[in-house]
Amino acid sequence: MSIINSSLAPPGRVLPISGEGSLDPYSSSAETRLRGEVESAAIFFPQRQRPLDSLMQDVLVVIEFSQWLLPRQFQSPPSAMGSGLLSSRVPTQSLRNGAEIPVLGLGTWPLRGDQAAAQVRTAIEAGYRLIDTAENYRNEESVGQGIRDSGIERSELFVTTKFDREWHSLEGVRRAYEASVKRLGIDYIDLFMIHWPNPSNSNYVDAMRGLQAVLDDGGIRAVGTSNFKPTHLQRVLDATGIVPDVNQIQLSPYTTRDASRAYHAAHGIVTESWTPIGGSRSELRHDPVIRAIADAHGKSPTQIVLRWHIQLGLVAIPRSSNPARIAENIDIFDFEPNEREMSAITALDRGETGILDSDIFGH
Repeated sequence: MSIINSSLAPPGRVLPISGEGSLDPYSSSAETRLRGEVESAAIFFPQRQRPLDSLMQDVLVVIEFSQWLLPRQFQSPPSAMGSGLLSSRVPTQSLRNGAEIPVLGLGTWPLRGDQAAAQVRTAIEAGYRLIDTAENYRNEESVGQGIRDSGIERSELFVTTKFDREWHSLEGVRRAYEASVKRLGIDYIDLFMIHWPNPSNSNYVDAMRGLQAVLDDGGIRAVGTSNFKPTHLQRVLDATGIVPDVNQIQLSPYTTRDASRAYHAAHGIVTESWTPIGGSRSELRHDPVIRAIADAHGKSPTQIVLRWHIQLGLVAIPRSSNPARIAENIDIFDFEPNEREMSAITALDRGETGILDSDIFGH
């Protein structure tokens, strides 16, 4: 059960409460009724405005007493109660086609098998709702298993996957979609993406037409590209009139991708950052500028970098198999670097020489 002061609840993120007469627990009427009953029992809420994390211990008390203290409509479904899941604290961005994407998610490459399934379950339990995978990662089955193991409702998640160049045709995209849905074990995909443009075969425009067809049929909620340059996106726009909801690109403070971000902003495309903390290399996390800002805020260098992405309006998908790191990465919504600090981080940009060139590389 999630019991949160309505002023602290992130917009658009509500944990469904089942049962007859279900109410939104963040609504003023539900909160007033709940607080009245709880406070009459003198159990908790001695302070009215407390941070979300400090309320969680109080929530556990209410769960213990919920069977006799609260009416049915305030009780969570058994699956949510049993798994200890709480509504995500991660805010969302609105996409062109109407879906809402969490601004922070979990990248799942290169994990496979039981390790990938455990990673996904751990992340969901920590509050992640955006899960990113791909056909080429060879872990869609494991990601789907992790989702099922978590016990969360499918509607609470935003699942992204990507397909390879062999499916770059109108009918090929549909076959790729059907194969990914089967491997994941879900009924639909939230965001389906062209993994690389592969301009040498000149078929990515047809792949975008295929994505639009699956969107029109209701199989996906948003269309996306990955590793597309502005020239690739412009060719799609000129040929089809289609603008993707999201373009996922390699981006970090060392590679800020200014030209791509400017094009995305001008066309209403959300920028999603892969390798947002610089990949497996630790150089960025040991940068003196990042470390000084981390010390000033009492946060880790990784948290500073991820918060930089969020404040720029980007979506970040860090990857980790370490439960402590997974929890650390999502704990970035209680502070804000100031303008001077943000500018100092952005000034670390080294250009695009260190990124994979999507005119050459692809699969």
